[in-house]
Amino acid sequence: MHITIGNDVEFILVKGKVPVSAIGFVGGSKTSPSPCHLGALQEDNVLAEINIYPAQDSSAWETNIQTVVQELKNRLPPFLSLSTAASMLFSEKELRHPLAKEFGCDPDYNAWTHMVNKFTKPTGNLARLRSAGGHVHVGIPKLSVKDGFELIRCMDAFIGTQSVLVDKDIRRKILYGKAGAMRFKPYGVEWRTPSNFWAHTAAGRKWMFDSAMFVALNYKDLHKYYITEDIVTLINSNNKSQASKFLKTLRKSLEFPLHPALEY
Repeated sequence: MHITIGNDVEFILVKGKVPVSAIGFVGGSKTSPSPCHLGALQEDNVLAEINIYPAQDSSAWETNIQTVVQELKNRLPPFLSLSTAASMLFSEKELRHPLAKEFGCDPDYNAWTHMVNKFTKPTGNLARLRSAGGHVHVGIPKLSVKDGFELIRCMDAFIGTQSVLVDKDIRRKILYGKAGAMRFKPYGVEWRTPSNFWAHTAAGRKWMFDSAMFVALNYKDLHKYYITEDIVTLINSNNKSQASKFLKTLRKSLEFPLHPALEY
C-alpha cells in the first residue's frame, strides 16, 4: 500500500524569551501558503507554520522538515528565533492585528464521538494564550470514514499516550489537542492532537514518523489492544501515571515504536 506521512508544525517566535507575533515576518496564509523547496510556509494567527511534502520513509521526512525549517529561519530577522515551547502568553501589543484574533478557521472532528469539536475562545488572561501544534498527516488511498476514525483512535493509543509522558506542555489543551482531534483530507487524515514537542530533535522526529507509519500499516488490527475510555481520559487530563500504566500493559502484548525518553 502506498502510504505517506506529512506534517504541519507551528512555532512560536521569540525575541530572547519574549513571544513575538509572526505576522509580517513569514508570509503566506492558510488560503495561500508561501511555497518553498520541499514544502511551504505560512502565518497562522501569531505563529509561524511549516508544511512539508509528504514522505514515504524517515530519511525523506527528516530532509523535508530540516529544509523547510531552515527556510523559515532564513526569512526571520536576526533578533527572532524559534521557541521550543508549545504554548505561551503573548502581550496585548503582539495581539492587536486582526489575524491574531482568528481561531479555528475550519472545524475539526473527534474520532471517538464522530462529532465536530466545538471551539470556545478563552477569556481573561488566557485570551492571550497561543499554542503550537505538531499535526501529522497520513496519506492512504481510498481511506473510508470508518477507517479514518479508527486510524486516529490508534494514533491516540500508540502515540498520544506516549506524548502525555514526554510533552512538557499542559496548557495547549485549553485551546487544542484533545484526544481524537482530526480532519479528513482528500488524501487521508490529519491527526491534530499532538503539540510541536516532537519536532525539535532528530530523535523525536524519527519517532513520530516511525510511529505514524506503524499505525498506518497496522491500524485495522490494533483496536483490540486498547480501552477507549482510558485513552481519552488520560490524554485530556494529562494523567502521567495512567499513561505509564497503560503503556506498560500495552508493551507486554505488542512491540511498537517507543519514544527514546521512555523505557518499558
